[in-house]
Amino acid sequence: MMGGRFSHYKLCGKKMTVGRCSCYKLCGKKMMGGRFSYYKLCGKKMTGGRCSCYKLCEKKMMGGRFSYYKLCGKEMMGGRCSCYKLCGKKMMGGRFSYYKLCGKKMMGGRFSYYKLCGKKMTGGRCSCYKTM
Repeated sequence: MMGGRFSHYKLCGKKMTVGRCSCYKLCGKKMMGGRFSYYKLCGKKMTGGRCSCYKLCEKKMMGGRFSYYKLCGKEMMGGRCSCYKLCGKKMMGGRFSYYKLCGKKMMGGRFSYYKLCGKKMTGGRCSCYKTM
């Protein structure tokens, strides 16, 4: 799969390089992130950043700016207005956004459009969404 601006991703128990100097290992393993963001998803802790890495509901995905994601066998585009497909729910992210997905919390990107549980909604810079 293709990654962000400098990124190349290989998921599910394999090593991958993300963005400019970050290396992640997924599937229940520890991973290092970029800068500033902290995520607690599905009981696992990880650091995020510009090219953040997320583990949601036992599904793996990489994040960041201008990234391309493949989650749960589905493909999606990511970036500043990233789009995520998590556990059969679709959503776009934006900066400083707060999401509640399957009872888990996560941070997003910037200027978003969300499609959650078959409902459409427009997001902005500090929006809060609940998928259920």
